[in-house]
Amino acid sequence: MRILLVGINKGVIKELNLKLKSTFIVDTAASASKAISLSESTCYDSIIISTSLLDINGLELCKMLRSYGVDSPIALISNSDDGPNKVMCFDMGADAVIFTTQFSMDEIIAQINVLVRRNGNHSNCENFLKCGDIKLDMKNKKFYANDVFVPLGRKEFDLLEYLMIHRDKPVSKEELLEHVWEKGIDVLSNTVEVHVRSIRVKFHKIANSKVIKTYRGFGYKIET
Repeated sequence: MRILLVGINKGVIKELNLKLKSTFIVDTAASASKAISLSESTCYDSIIISTSLLDINGLELCKMLRSYGVDSPIALISNSDDGPNKVMCFDMGADAVIFTTQFSMDEIIAQINVLVRRNGNHSNCENFLKCGDIKLDMKNKKFYANDVFVPLGRKEFDLLEYLMIHRDKPVSKEELLEHVWEKGIDVLSNTVEVHVRSIRVKFHKIANSKVIKTYRGFGYKIET
């Protein structure tokens, strides 16, 4: 499951990011502009927005996302009891309003889990990611090449999913390690290379091509 966490990476947001990564794939954005860009190209099970952003207020971002047709469950996070009025937040499209001064981190995580369980039928989401002759069934975690099912391990699937979502640019090994592998778990320095090689071997048997191209000095990119 994938969550978008929007806020400046410090304090509660930084701690929340680390906690969520033990369970979810977490994309982060410090500004509204990046959050909008990500939400338009990615299906999120939940979007968590801090009221303090680099460019505009989180409440305004919530309103903008709803106006753009994004209907993933949204939680607004405020670190002050003097934050936005709850009724106003709900009117702007929020599904939950969480004041960090009133809840422990475990309680905040629990509220986010409730939102995530609403996942399934967002009008702005598709169950499939398609790129050329390859297709990912995100709901059932299945990968197809030329409509032929190719079995992948969980991390292989997550890696390929991340590359397909960000298919417009090469993705560095460091970025893949940050977003695909959980924080606090030791991984070998060649972990990404090993998984990329495994995906290529499986894909080559079906489509006779690499599927993932290496850009030396920049990272990896989906090859269509």
